[in-house]
Amino acid sequence: MRISPGDDATTVIAARLRAVIGELTRAGHHRASEPDVLIVLDAGYDVARLAWLLADLPVTLVDRLRSDRVFYAPAGARRGPTKGRAPRHGPRLVLADPATHPAPAVVTGNGTSRYGRIEAKAFGQMHPKLESRGGLADRTGSCPSSRAPSWV
Repeated sequence: MRISPGDDATTVIAARLRAVIGELTRAGHHRASEPDVLIVLDAGYDVARLAWLLADLPVTLVDRLRSDRVFYAPAGARRGPTKGRAPRHGPRLVLADPATHPAPAVVTGNGTSRYGRIEAKAFGQMHPKLESRGGLADRTGSCPSSRAPSWV
């Protein structure tokens, strides 16, 4: 599908995924009693916004993250004076800098003959700066997803 220059890519992709899930359901390839449909995305998709746009569908989104992505822990309690805006973000997690990584919530791994040992780490409650992402730039408040995404 070609996206026109004025289109919001995430909205277009969400509409297409919504149509595909509808087609799967109508054809009887997915029923409410079955596990969610797994949607695997390459790097570059706004998975936080897609999770929000598709929150009412039986889908689980998995996104490959670019190594230069930055995530933030919850802000926690306000420190110092009580005037001014409360902090929105806590400590940074820079994927390319292991020194910024907190203790992972889950670690899993597997050995492969082609690539050697592969390990995945999950850090709980981390989030991107949603206000700087297209389509969410003007939004205020907490994460717009009704099902909070997990960042791995």
